Amino acid sequence: MRFPRFDMERMQSTWEHKIRYDLSESGVEALTLEEITRDPKELMRTGLGYAEGFDGRSAPASDTLIQGSVDATLTALKRLEGDGARLLLVIESTARHRALGAAAADEWAAIKGTIDSRTPCVGWLCDHVAAYGRGVRPVDAHGSLVVVALGDTPRR
Repeated sequence: MRFPRFDMERMQSTWEHKIRYDLSESGVEALTLEEITRDPKELMRTGLGYAEGFDGRSAPASDTLIQGSVDATLTALKRLEGDGARLLLVIESTARHRALGAAAADEWAAIKGTIDSRTPCVGWLCDHVAAYGRGVRPVDAHGSLVVVALGDTPRR
């Protein structure tokens, strides 16, 4: 099989670093930490929490799932080392949400009950949930949940 020549790509890869203004570029160049902020220490601190998944054939009781979600939230907040969260992001698998059924509202209330009432809390449902960080396994487990707490870098 013969592939057609990609003239636009050929032109961009030939000239993109030799010209002053690139009007043909459709992507975004990655920035370094130095370009994002004057001091990399100014970046926000992130805490991660993880609630285990479950076997797809049988889900734990909703109370057990809710407790796992609260534990994941508390773990994420603990990683901020006592500083308050600016934002809490809860990424939940659709399998976990379905298993909770009507108790999903109780789960959300329990998660929100662990943070300051002024802290925004955002929920996101996904078919696959995985994360990587301190205390978090980099796997996509059926029925899992990941909590990300964003806070300011401590001024200590």
